[in-house]
Amino acid sequence: SWPAQPGAPRSMRSALTLALCAVRLAGACRAEVWLIRHGDKNFATGGLSERGFARAEHLASLVESGTWPAFKALYAVNSRTKDHMVREVQTVTPIANRLGVAINETWGKDDEVPLAHHARAAALACGPVLVVWEHCRIPAIAIELGCAEYECVACWSDASFGKVLVIDAESSALAVRDEAFAGDDWQGEVVHPT
Repeated sequence: SWPAQPGAPRSMRSALTLALCAVRLAGACRAEVWLIRHGDKNFATGGLSERGFARAEHLASLVESGTWPAFKALYAVNSRTKDHMVREVQTVTPIANRLGVAINETWGKDDEVPLAHHARAAALACGPVLVVWEHCRIPAIAIELGCAEYECVACWSDASFGKVLVIDAESSALAVRDEAFAGDDWQGEVVHPT
């Protein structure tokens, strides 16, 4: 596992650890956990609606354009646990396809604490990472990441699809972004961490 394989020579492990530290000190590494909600629901199928799929493509275009970072890890609710949980995977799939990064579906509903620990570790190993989850369960992840701001502890509005929480994996500082998509009800503003 990162930063070096256990069987690797000690000098190689030391060199890899020093390289990681150098990258982190140079500011090239963004140890951030990004939290977003799945896209709009198709109530007949339980998956994404046409608008939800369009939003997912829009988010992937933000990564492709450099507006959003090239995530090192992607997380979504385990789509094999409940039919209605497929929306998270459908939302992040276009990003995964563009980046060539596998979607980690290890955790299901109610596994927010271990997910938060894994996402933090991945971010600290030179993230950023993206977590796509259900809107009323995102606060459990944010709280476990150390965020106590209102945006982190309250269930998101049913109409809030554009809200993005960006939590620093080291300091737990919060930035809230609005990636509004045509017709969104929630029209927040970008708030930079203090």
